[in-house]
Amino acid sequence: MTRTTSFHSFRLPFPIAAVAAFAFFVSTATAFADIVTLKSFRPPVDVQRSQQPDKWAPAKAGLQLNAGDVIRTGKRAQAELRMTDGSKMMLWAESRLTVKESGQSRVFGLDFGRVKSMIRKLKRDNKFEVRTPLAAASVRGTVFEIGCDMNGEKGFLDVAEGSVALMKDGAEVLVPEGQRLDFLSDKPLGEPTPRQSQGASETDRAAVRREVGLGMSKEE
Repeated sequence: MTRTTSFHSFRLPFPIAAVAAFAFFVSTATAFADIVTLKSFRPPVDVQRSQQPDKWAPAKAGLQLNAGDVIRTGKRAQAELRMTDGSKMMLWAESRLTVKESGQSRVFGLDFGRVKSMIRKLKRDNKFEVRTPLAAASVRGTVFEIGCDMNGEKGFLDVAEGSVALMKDGAEVLVPEGQRLDFLSDKPLGEPTPRQSQGASETDRAAVRREVGLGMSKEE
């Protein structure tokens, strides 16, 4: 004798189904969100939350940074930021960085100082960008360092791997691997030069290094 088993469709009550769908949506959105985390640091490092723009608090390892949050480093300090995909940023001493956008598009504002970014290759619709008061660097997967002085007059872009598009005053220059570009507020973007080269603009280049590397001793 053959036994037959019948299967019946089963429907969740509407309220339960709605909650389940919402939970799935939230978990899926979280999975695709790119979280910026303060992985490690050497003090003094402070964080300013977007909800408390007038308050600075000492940083804590593992702290998540959201859009609008600001992190700053003091003398001889540094901070390592990690993202969900494994990309990381190293914020050097006497620097201030703002998280402008997080998620598929990651946009940071470097108010002054230096930050080195090691970015994994991005998907087609994703973006990574670091903006300074003078220029913005946009990449899809590379290792580069960008910096500017506290007065917003001088800056540099140094590319270790990949290539970076530097944008200033409507002009764009592609800086390839192994080259750097120093830029000034009152001059248009020039041409990249090898990282070891002094070139014809040695005086300007030395001034940029001196201002960016040594001239940022004040802390707000």
